[in-house]
Amino acid sequence: MASIAQKLARSVIAFVLVFGCSNLFASANDDSLILRLKWFHQFQFAGYYAALEKGCYSEEGLNVVIKQRDTGKNPLDEVVTGEVDFGISDSSLILKRLNGSPVVALAVIMQSSPLVLMSLDEKQVTTPFDLIGKRIMYQENVDDAIIMGVLNEFNIERKDFSFVPHNFDDQALINDHADVMSAYITNQPYTYRTKGLAINIINPANYGVDFYGDNLFTSERMLNEHAEQVLAFRRASIKGWKYALDNIEETVDLIITKYGSKKSREALIYEANITKR
Repeated sequence: MASIAQKLARSVIAFVLVFGCSNLFASANDDSLILRLKWFHQFQFAGYYAALEKGCYSEEGLNVVIKQRDTGKNPLDEVVTGEVDFGISDSSLILKRLNGSPVVALAVIMQSSPLVLMSLDEKQVTTPFDLIGKRIMYQENVDDAIIMGVLNEFNIERKDFSFVPHNFDDQALINDHADVMSAYITNQPYTYRTKGLAINIINPANYGVDFYGDNLFTSERMLNEHAEQVLAFRRASIKGWKYALDNIEETVDLIITKYGSKKSREALIYEANITKR
């Protein structure tokens, strides 16, 4: 019988829409298109910042507003209800689609998910089996597909650990809010190591669970009613990503000066290089 990881992988392949070339969307658009990020301003979203600041969106006739994560809301729900036009999600998006949610994947930005499980070395969590009995902090139904995949591979059920809702605090392990937390390998590990803290990382990809990450998506309604705008937004976003990855230092400076990222320049450069890899 196929594992949940295999089923999800097949679903991703079947579900992600890859659009062909189309005519440029040249008409001006008076209404703003809102992109809701899945986290706070950092290099994780560099391509969208570059697309906006370098005129990729305006060249397509689009007026785009980028909003960082609102921790009180689910980005997927915001897209479905029309509160925002575009969002970013992990492969949990596929499960939502299979369960009837009218979402449409437009592009896969990260070909391999950067989401990992991180713990302080003193907790001695080095394999998935060590997760049993631990307090695990993650975003349920938002950023948990790959976590559920690796737990399923090792037959670890919800009753085998204590779920802790993510509090979006990078200091959660230091403050003993949880034993293990979901983290991006491009981000939180750097923070802990620069503090001189030894950590352990469980990377699902090392156990055969390798999903896409940071999927750009919209709603069926948005695609059906504004297809040209959606395709134009996709084109411009990918163009912005190419620029950002080719001009890392310039883009990092932009994120600091224009978007007020709380991360240091060194941390953003580190994030950029791991993201590009």
